[in-house]
Amino acid sequence: MNGERAPFFAVSTYKLLCMTLGSLGFYIPFWFYMHWSRIEEREHRSLLPLLRAIFAIPFVYFLFRRFADAQREHHAGEPLAAGLWAIVLIVLNLLASTLMMQAGAWPLLGILLSLLEVVPLLVAQAAINQHNQLLVPGHDRNDRLTPANRLVLLIGGVFWLMMAWSLLSGQLPVSSLGQSGFAGLK
Repeated sequence: MNGERAPFFAVSTYKLLCMTLGSLGFYIPFWFYMHWSRIEEREHRSLLPLLRAIFAIPFVYFLFRRFADAQREHHAGEPLAAGLWAIVLIVLNLLASTLMMQAGAWPLLGILLSLLEVVPLLVAQAAINQHNQLLVPGHDRNDRLTPANRLVLLIGGVFWLMMAWSLLSGQLPVSSLGQSGFAGLK
């Protein structure tokens, strides 16, 4: 590694997937924060990366568009379809949020659907990794799990096991399927 930083946040798609699923989605705001922080640092202007990470949905298109513009500028492969992937992420987020507010088994479906929000991030990160590799071939690809990452995955794994146990033992409200929209499927 030459120590030079990549222009955008570097993380392997494998690590992004593991950390997103293992942290129950809490890695997603971190991912947005890291990208906006790099952009703020590079552009030497205040972009409020923490707010853009917390309220990521209104800003996702603008982040994805910056990825695509950088790819075009440096001829780094096929540019990310920023609008398409931003819409996919927004729709998944809205559907998951709506389902989580419903009664019966819908919140569980909403939680599972919210995990699919990682798909547009994986596509975007793959494009950015290609861009980073072109501009700074020796950069740290951030593809190893650190001790802190492993701790997060351990804690997340415990939560996943507790949720699975609750589901299998009937502790989650899935037993009320007859009261939900699934009533006609009996």
